[in-house]
Amino acid sequence: MIKDDTHTSPSLEQVPSPLDQSFRLLSWDGSVADPKVHYGQQSLERSGGMGDRWHYHPEIELTHFSAGRGIRLVGDSIGQINAPEAVLLGSLLPHQWKADESCGIALQFRVGPGSVFAEIPELRELDSLWKSAAKGLLFDSALSARVAHGLKAAVAQSGAGRLGVILTLLGEIGVALSSTESSVASSLSRPIHWKSGTGSYSEIIAEAIDFISSHFQDPLTLQNVLEHTSMSRATFSRHFPQFTGQSFTTFLQQFRLEYSRRLLIESNCSITEAAFEAGFQNLSHFNRLFRKRWSQTPREFRKGL
Repeated sequence: MIKDDTHTSPSLEQVPSPLDQSFRLLSWDGSVADPKVHYGQQSLERSGGMGDRWHYHPEIELTHFSAGRGIRLVGDSIGQINAPEAVLLGSLLPHQWKADESCGIALQFRVGPGSVFAEIPELRELDSLWKSAAKGLLFDSALSARVAHGLKAAVAQSGAGRLGVILTLLGEIGVALSSTESSVASSLSRPIHWKSGTGSYSEIIAEAIDFISSHFQDPLTLQNVLEHTSMSRATFSRHFPQFTGQSFTTFLQQFRLEYSRRLLIESNCSITEAAFEAGFQNLSHFNRLFRKRWSQTPREFRKGL
């Protein structure tokens, strides 16, 4: 049995907006799990975040990484965090940022019935943007730079000035994505449709994903995960794909592949070292999966860097 030294936590994040604001503006410098909440120009408060754990929340989230490298989990997508980059996440879309060191700013807000954003008629033209965000959107470099500028400007403002900056930024994103020929953003995931009763399993699936992301370099098996979560094989196999869009085996393989790809980019380790460091036990199997994922061998990939 693999020794577990991780701390489990619920997957549903409660996002308490400041009482005098219709959104929450966060920034971090070092760890995404230790953000600061911006109330006014000089008013800050530390707030334990869940960005480093697999979680979801009803709020739409606009996040910009100004620095950092790591692995990004959004819905059924596993990819690289390559700062600077910006992503827009829809309501209830599960996500996790696994980065050792990073810096960035995030904006969280609700658009559903009863929210301030839903009460502004002029914002109805952004309904298509919220719909697209359900799949997670990764912006291109130009739009990411615009998001960075807008979020930094919002941090420097307060009150009505801050709200004005945020509304302007959201409007510009909507315009940029409104063209049918627009290529300024790419979808990251399939929309996650919550079935009746599925939410009751969210915490234990989050626990399983946290366990996998902490032990993927070990000779991890499904049995290890089942023992850690106390789930039956049938229950796990039924609910895990509903949240991740993948089986346990595929999820683990994709996580290991992204980590090995990161090692090939950022270190001087050999291809064999990258494979085994990422948790693969067989080099030929690693090469085959790598080529299937990116249509080139690890050697070809590294030569192209």
